[in-house]
Amino acid sequence: MAYSTNGLRMWSSGIVNTWILDTVDAVTAAVAADYITDAGPTATEPGKGMQVGDAVFIRVVGALPASQEAPATCTDTAWAHVSAIDAADGAGSLTLSHAN
Repeated sequence: MAYSTNGLRMWSSGIVNTWILDTVDAVTAAVAADYITDAGPTATEPGKGMQVGDAVFIRVVGALPASQEAPATCTDTAWAHVSAIDAADGAGSLTLSHAN
């Protein structure tokens, strides 16, 4: 499967933003280069507004929940951080910070 923009939402904002990423992919897939296709701005698109250093809580779910709802299942979690954002296409890369 691939990243779904509906699975990423900001949890809190501040000096460091915190995000929740619900995905049906394994944690190892989510921490691949350029996994989040709409992380940051490009010349024509605003993106999600992620910044290098932002924290991301990854939840591996059976299916993406509707907005603001808890997932029906969760088989894995991990903490990651935004390690790079491609200035050309706004894609974001995550690096694993802590796996549960």
